[in-house]
Amino acid sequence: MKLCDRCLVGGCLLNYLGPACKSARKESCPEIKLNNAERIASLEAEELSEELAAAMKGLFEGGELSAESVRKWLEKECENL
Repeated sequence: MKLCDRCLVGGCLLNYLGPACKSARKESCPEIKLNNAERIASLEAEELSEELAAAMKGLFEGGELSAESVRKWLEKECENL
């Protein structure tokens, strides 16, 4: 089980980014927002492929695709929660 390294819910053993986890995070540490890397880590393969396809399209439209632009996107606060 993946444990969150930024969540402030003490002794948490909830399913990472599952419904109970999201609820506990909103209540205990609403100021800590998910980034894209955390969000995609919780997705199933089909959801992941759709999310990455949309992200890559956006990164290509924004200019040159590089490891740096992908890293910045992964660290960016998640917009689709």
